[in-house]
Amino acid sequence: MDIISFWEQQIQNWNNETKCGFCWFFGAPLTESSVTLQQPETDKECCVQVYLVRDKITAFSTNNTYNQVTGLLTNQTCNTGFQLLFLLPSTVGTNNYNEIKDHSTTESKWSTIFSRLEQCIACDANLAFCEILGGNRRITVWSGQQVTNYTPENYSGFRVTVQFQTQR
Repeated sequence: MDIISFWEQQIQNWNNETKCGFCWFFGAPLTESSVTLQQPETDKECCVQVYLVRDKITAFSTNNTYNQVTGLLTNQTCNTGFQLLFLLPSTVGTNNYNEIKDHSTTESKWSTIFSRLEQCIACDANLAFCEILGGNRRITVWSGQQVTNYTPENYSGFRVTVQFQTQR
């Protein structure tokens, strides 16, 4: 399974449909340290930046099941692991919610980034496995962690740990 090709196409689908009112940009720096090197197109800088990394996670694993009598392999599942960073530009001086008085919560990171992104990607990512891969995959892990003021660009959003499973 080519996860980079899958996510390029998936993000293009989301971009075409303006999923959740956002525009989307995809990059695959593969390592956290390379995220700061990623250069989105100028017209995509305000879009949701989606970066695929996998340097701090198990990239692949296999689970085998054997017949207890014959010892023959009866089932095999292949797992592909990675993390996606869903990030939007922000600034250090913006309230997360209501820390500094006399600043509207409608301008906070919660209202403009975290709440909107979470509603968009949290439980129903609506992935096009069949369309793109021609087959069905299972998502066995889709777990998000909030990130704030990430990298020198001060992105905020979510790091989502993902595991796809394929039955062989």
